[in-house]
Amino acid sequence: LTRVNHDLFHLSYVTELTKRIRLQASQKDGLNILECKRVFPSFTWCVRDFTLDLIYDGKEITEDEYLMISLKSKDPQNKKKIEDYNLPRRCILQYFHSHKCFTFATPASSKKLRNLENLTNDELDPDFVAQSESFCSYFFKSGSVKNLPGAIAVNGRMLGSLAVSYVEAIKSGAVPCMENAVVALAESENTQAVKDAVTKYEAEMNSHVKKFPTQTELEFFQLHLECEKMAVKLFLARSFKDDKQKHQCDLKKLDRAKERFSKMNEDASIRFCEKLLDELGQTLRKNISGNYYSKPGGHKMFLEEKMKIMETYDRKPVQINPKEREKQENDWRMKNSRSK
Repeated sequence: LTRVNHDLFHLSYVTELTKRIRLQASQKDGLNILECKRVFPSFTWCVRDFTLDLIYDGKEITEDEYLMISLKSKDPQNKKKIEDYNLPRRCILQYFHSHKCFTFATPASSKKLRNLENLTNDELDPDFVAQSESFCSYFFKSGSVKNLPGAIAVNGRMLGSLAVSYVEAIKSGAVPCMENAVVALAESENTQAVKDAVTKYEAEMNSHVKKFPTQTELEFFQLHLECEKMAVKLFLARSFKDDKQKHQCDLKKLDRAKERFSKMNEDASIRFCEKLLDELGQTLRKNISGNYYSKPGGHKMFLEEKMKIMETYDRKPVQINPKEREKQENDWRMKNSRSK
């Protein structure tokens, strides 16, 4: 147990944890034991280059038992010396909700260690490989996810941001406050979540722009709802602690994006309608320029041809709004009346 005892001597900072971290900004004193167990991660001790047999009092023990034996306090004799010995052990046991230990044999012979980074698993000590696989398996399958108050799972990006907040607080001489760090993290994450949602919406809508115009306004609205649903889902997956729904309100940016795409769809519809009217009116314009209607009954024939054009136009599925359509029809009538 000498190995662990020696290393524990250098972990005296663990005795200061409750004094150096606050859970809430209004908290004057440090964390209490129950708060520590709630917010601290699990405690994992790894011993490298382990050459001892896991035997205690003549019995085989597990790695976890090896750790717990190492964390036992001694009965006080020399009070000051024993307290220095017991305090870090007591803090580790009290502050962390679970304790795990892994031992690792030396990876390879001293000669091979010089080229350790280039060694394959087959060239490593089999015991070390098995121990490493056990270590990875534990964290992949059984290791608990880091959580913030409120059962908010922490991913790598969030952990990096929190680490920066804590380090900056310590550098400035302040006591790191989890509440303040979480509020700052939430603001950053939620702001980015809004940006990601808008970007997602615009990307999805842009993939349909080449198909504009939609045949009906309802079709465009359904497309908008589909893309909006994907964007909101992305927002909800990243955002957290948006208690006052401030950032959900920021999602109104999606409405502004919708208006832009609606205008694009409308412009495409106008171009489509103008082209359609131009194509449908070719025969009529040709007949007018050739004085085809300048004969008895010609006016009736002109009206019939014009009505035929309008009926064909009406059967085409176009999304143009009624006011713009009315304007185009009036422009078309004036243009062809002048030609007549």
